[in-house]
Amino acid sequence: MVALGVGVVHCGPVKAGQTRIFWELGKFPAVAVAGLGDASKWDELDEIDGAKENVRIAAAAGVRALSANKIAEIAVEDMEHPQQAAEGATLANYKFQAFKSKEKQTPLPAVSLAEDASGKADWDRGVIIAEAQNFARV
Repeated sequence: MVALGVGVVHCGPVKAGQTRIFWELGKFPAVAVAGLGDASKWDELDEIDGAKENVRIAAAAGVRALSANKIAEIAVEDMEHPQQAAEGATLANYKFQAFKSKEKQTPLPAVSLAEDASGKADWDRGVIIAEAQNFARV
């Protein structure tokens, strides 16, 4: 299982939506670190909560980075907004493959909430919302 966390230790600043992958850290074979950015940069006229939108972007970026490296199981931290983390992670983990044969379909990683994260009910709500959007994409 792989953890998607937020924070930077020795690689310099990570901008919003950017990721760094660290290999062989503790119990995880890979850890993706995603930048959250500055929530105050969102325009108030758009009526978007910048912190929540940045969590969606960071979770999506981390899942894409780990998926591109063929990681099969991804555990996502709640980043203080579990519903938005679930939305970003689930939307990023979508790939339309309805018309491909089973042999040609790309396997997608299993994405879940990290064991030590809080907000399981909010996470589940975010997954349902994102899966509904993925269904509407078809």
